[in-house]
Amino acid sequence: MHLFVNQMDEQIVVINFQYSLALHFLSQYEEYLYGDYHQNTETTPHPSL
Repeated sequence: MHLFVNQMDEQIVVINFQYSLALHFLSQYEEYLYGDYHQNTETTPHPSL
């Protein structure tokens, strides 16, 4: 049981890391997209991903 808990903890850490990494890239991409989009058209709202 102890080994199982350790494996679960490791998986959770990996998933959390991947999730935060994905969020980081997504926010950077959204910033880039929004900046580009905003320059082109001032009136239309920014499309949600």
